[in-house]
Amino acid sequence: MKVDFTKAKVEVTFGEYKEMDIAKAVGNAIHQNTSDIGVDETARNIYHSEGELEIPDEQISAIIYALSNASTILVSAKKAALNLLKLTQE
Repeated sequence: MKVDFTKAKVEVTFGEYKEMDIAKAVGNAIHQNTSDIGVDETARNIYHSEGELEIPDEQISAIIYALSNASTILVSAKKAALNLLKLTQE
């Protein structure tokens, strides 16, 4: 699945959304919350991404789990990342 974390719609105040680059925050959060080498490699790719990138379908649930349990990423960025991942699953 292709996801672009550099153009995420992040809620900056209640009900107000702004397009932001959250790739580094998402990559770090996944890296800090996974024990899977493949998912860690994908986290590094996300961190260094400059646009849309391919995420292996078999890693999506592990990435969603890692982000859901991450305490190092602000909730607004976490929600934006999870929304991107869940929207692309449909």
